[in-house]
Amino acid sequence: MISIRHSLEEIEQREECERLLRECYAAAIQAMREYAIEIEPGAAARFRQRMEQIEQDLAAALSAEEYKALQSSFRGELRHYRDRCREMLTRLRNEVSAAAVAIQTLTESVSTNGAGYEAELNREVSRLEEAATMEDLNSIRTTINTSAAAIQHSFEQMRQRNEAAVAQLQDEIRGLHKTMETERRALYTDAASGAWNQRKLAERFDQLLKLDESFAVLLLAIANWRTTARQHSPQAADACLKALVAHLQAKFGAEGLVGRWSDDVLAVIIETDPAAAADTAAIVTQELAAGFPPGALDRTGPILHIQSCMVGRERSANASEFYPQLGQRVAALTA
Repeated sequence: MISIRHSLEEIEQREECERLLRECYAAAIQAMREYAIEIEPGAAARFRQRMEQIEQDLAAALSAEEYKALQSSFRGELRHYRDRCREMLTRLRNEVSAAAVAIQTLTESVSTNGAGYEAELNREVSRLEEAATMEDLNSIRTTINTSAAAIQHSFEQMRQRNEAAVAQLQDEIRGLHKTMETERRALYTDAASGAWNQRKLAERFDQLLKLDESFAVLLLAIANWRTTARQHSPQAADACLKALVAHLQAKFGAEGLVGRWSDDVLAVIIETDPAAAADTAAIVTQELAAGFPPGALDRTGPILHIQSCMVGRERSANASEFYPQLGQRVAALTA
């Protein structure tokens, strides 16, 4: 009897330790998700999605093997995000350093050239002042001609060097504009897939609704995305997702704006009449029905299983009904 009681106490203690371990692990994952440093919004959003997925998998874990797999995934995601942040910080440091060196060089060049031209002009002015006291007309003329030629030469040199300085400054400005454009684009890009993010899609929805335009939205839910992300490396899963995005971009061309609405849902905004968009959407849906990449059943890499539906919006329809309808379709696809 005592032995049975002792065994029960040991089981209860192990269960309590397992519960505490699970809670501590979940708290650590939640802290990493909530307090992740945002160097690039897209990368931070992707990291938070990964942490949320690991937290959900932790709640369902039962065996020691599952805990070890979660620990490996957790360390892999932290390492991947650390390396990504290190790359971004290095790039930013290099860009700032290059811009600072260029501006410093330009400033020193303008300052040096300006001082040199000032000294040369002062010398020529002194010679002209001396000529004003001369009695010999030929000497006066010679001095004036020489000084005028020297001043003209200095002026041409100053103009040319200033033009070079202005050209260099314009190059730096263009470089800064390019960097700003890259950073602006990063705000609207999903880092994992390379597609537009939800913020960009929502802005385009709002623009089309404001203009009262007809359009359609093809929703593509990746039914096994979380399983794919768990069973394969982040690089392999993201590469497959990027390939799917590229496939959709090639299919719809300029008529379709491909974006990632949520972790496992892609959306294609087709800016045409919903009836016309349905034909292309049907072809794409049929192609993806057997999984993506096509004909990948004999390969060991990720295979994405996709379910789809379309939301159409006709001109003059009630704009306030669009987002609720979109939300209902997304919920139905991911249920």
